Amino acid sequence: MPPTRSPDPRPQPPQPPLPPARRPDPGPAHDPGRRQALLALVGLGVGVGMGVGPAGWATSARAAPSSLGVDLDAPPPGGWSAVLQVGPGRRLTRLGQALQAAPDGALIELDPGDHPAEPLLIEGRRALTVRARGPGTRLPAHGQAAEGKALWVVRGSTLRLRGLAFSGVRVADRNGAGIRFEGGTLALQDCRFEDCENGLLSGNDGVSELWLQDCHFDRNGAGDGRTHHLYVGAIARLTVLGCHFGGVRVGHLLKSRAHVSDVIGNRLSDDGGSASYELEFPNGGQVRALGNLIRQGPATRNPVLVSYGAEGLQGPAHRLDLVHNTLVNERSGDDAVWLRVSDGRAPAPPTVAVQVLNNLQVGTGRWQLPETAALAGNTQVPAAALQAPAQGDWRPRALSLRGAPPLAALTALTALTPTLRSGAARAPAWQPPDVAGAFSAARAGP
Repeated sequence: MPPTRSPDPRPQPPQPPLPPARRPDPGPAHDPGRRQALLALVGLGVGVGMGVGPAGWATSARAAPSSLGVDLDAPPPGGWSAVLQVGPGRRLTRLGQALQAAPDGALIELDPGDHPAEPLLIEGRRALTVRARGPGTRLPAHGQAAEGKALWVVRGSTLRLRGLAFSGVRVADRNGAGIRFEGGTLALQDCRFEDCENGLLSGNDGVSELWLQDCHFDRNGAGDGRTHHLYVGAIARLTVLGCHFGGVRVGHLLKSRAHVSDVIGNRLSDDGGSASYELEFPNGGQVRALGNLIRQGPATRNPVLVSYGAEGLQGPAHRLDLVHNTLVNERSGDDAVWLRVSDGRAPAPPTVAVQVLNNLQVGTGRWQLPETAALAGNTQVPAAALQAPAQGDWRPRALSLRGAPPLAALTALTALTPTLRSGAARAPAWQPPDVAGAFSAARAGP
């Protein structure tokens, strides 16, 4: 079952199309030193090339999901069981043909260009990798959808995707998605979701894991406040690294009910959109939001940037670490809220550990936190204190914008060392960032 669809607190009628997608401004993922420091802090490490994360790749969907790696250019141990290529003029002209022929552990490569609209159900106990052979590998829906849900429905497989672009998915109930992930283990790298009702929508399978790295979401949403760029149900774990979430039609940029959510080094910026929350964790869970740019635009439909527990705390454990993010509010008025923590309509109970450390707040806003929350090293500044926000340079102008003693941030996070490392060697010891926020300083200051 998909996650419960909850409306925006103030739903609005469908909106006109968003402006065309543009090349995103640099985000925290393009500050390599800071990204490596944050990943080392949480024990994820740095892999080969663009690959970041734990070593190893499961050769069977029966293997533990935590053995999933994200270096998608590397074959699994023992090599690919088969390599199948898909494109015009080849023996296999459609991806569906390749999926039928592919054994466990196979690599499927798609030629660049627009591929025919092909709704697919990908299920079964197989581990497969599907990647683009070059840039511009596009999968437009053209009105097609598998099971009336999504262009692709993924169920029970261990699947890695790289370099694919999903677009234009619409279904009868206005809840369509580029991908509907209903179970298994799914990793995506350098994939795009544009102009769909949902970008990626997951179900509530409590042992599933979802990993996204360097992906791009833009112009998604049906305009009803119930559809989002990324909507994750009550799965075991969500990891989002170095992704760009652009303008959305009324919904949220990222909404997760996962038991564990790691959101690290992303650019969540509602460029030209009308988003509600930038980040929402409606049922709480264990959340680490580290080193992100989180920007609320002037056309937002909700004053809150980050929301935790708004629909009531559910699941076995709850903790929130909001550390070294750059939070930007461009909403007019004085009602903006950087972070709201609650248990439904009531304030969150003291059993929820909340750490809000070393964030840089650009513009005006306030915190709505339980009395037990740790709040330290957060600095509020005007946009003029940054290098060139209009050009996407969100670095502080000076080192004088220091946060709390870095040891506080480090100590606060050691209790949540992730299991996704799968025995990989720990990265070098973390070197504390020099200033509050997600970016290193532009120059030395007083």
